[in-house]
Order: sequence, then structure tokens, then C-alpha cells
Amino acid sequence: MRELTAYERATLELDLPVIQRWAAAHPELGAEAVVDRDEYDSNVGHVLLVVWLRDHSAVRRTREQLVEVMARPEHLRVRRWMPNPAEVERLREIVRAMRAEGPGRAQISVTGLDGETGFLVVGLDRQDADFAAEIEAVRPGWVRVLPDPIGVAPLGDDRPEPG
Repeated sequence: MRELTAYERATLELDLPVIQRWAAAHPELGAEAVVDRDEYDSNVGHVLLVVWLRDHSAVRRTREQLVEVMARPEHLRVRRWMPNPAEVERLREIVRAMRAEGPGRAQISVTGLDGETGFLVVGLDRQDADFAAEIEAVRPGWVRVLPDPIGVAPLGDDRPEPG
């Protein structure tokens, strides 16, 4: 990494604390402020101040709010945070191996990725608040159990014969 110029250091000194205070004041958004030096270190741009948001609906509003209070808003990037797909896939394997204990308990009928957030979505064949809570507790914030049951069509004798 190359040495920061006075201009780049000033950007960090002026605006990074502003962003960090803003993120601390808005914990519900799951904001994380990071410094991205890639463009600067490769001689094609400036140091960027990136705000990653877990609340994807707040990206535009966050950018508008921060631009108003920053000295150098042209260095700001606000992005939707997405989980690492490999981590989500490992989580999916763990969740799919889970079984509810006891008679009449729900079973996992479907797992998938939420296209908007990248997190794991789980459907149960019947409502089971206890099992849903167990599943969501595996990795809080990364797993969401759908509120409505998703049934699985049973394979019965009325299926067509293979042709």
C-alpha cells in the first residue's frame, strides 16, 4: 500500500468519524463503515468511504443523509451488504439437517436464497414457532423462516406410470 497523500488523509480524518457516528446512531440499519483503498492504491482513483447496509431499503436514504453532512461526499459509496454465498450454502446444509423432535412437529419442506438479500429462507410444512425459532437461532439475521406453511405434495398411488 502506498502512502496516503494529505488530501486522502484529510478525507479520512474529516468524513470517516462522521460516518461512524451516523452508523452508531442508526443501529437498526446494520451499517458498517469501511475504507476502500483499492482504486487509490492502483493509481486510478481516490480512497473511498463505503457504508455497507443490511437494511437494503435504506440505501438511497442513507446516501442522501450522509451527503448532507460530509465534507467530501464524492468519496462516499453506500452499498447493500450481501452474505458470502459459500457461507450461506454451509448454513443451508446445517439447517436442512435439523429435525424437530416430537410427534406432530413441523418438517422443513423447502430452503432457498432470498434474491433480494442473499440470506437463507426456510419453509416448514406446518406452523411450529419453537422449531422456527431454533432454525433462526442457528445464525441470527441470516435465516428467516417463512410465516406461512409450505406443503409438499405427497407421492401417492395416483401418480402417472413412467412412460
